[in-house]
Amino acid sequence: MTAKPRIVRFAPVHGKPGTKVTLTGQHFLGALVVKFGGVKSTFTTATTKIVATVPGHAKSGRITVTTRAGTAASPASFKVG
Repeated sequence: MTAKPRIVRFAPVHGKPGTKVTLTGQHFLGALVVKFGGVKSTFTTATTKIVATVPGHAKSGRITVTTRAGTAASPASFKVG
């Protein structure tokens, strides 16, 4: 059984659309969706790191990562702007 993803931290903690945000955590390989405040993002992934781009209509809020094993939310909110 594959373990659920887990977001430990991300940087930067705020940014405008187009900003690249690095998520650090566990079990990211095979990530299906990354969202900023519920809005889908483009991203590249590895087992413990994802680099995601803040989407154009992103809202401030938690970042989520979804894999086949489940969904993880960031420990803090990302601020758009």
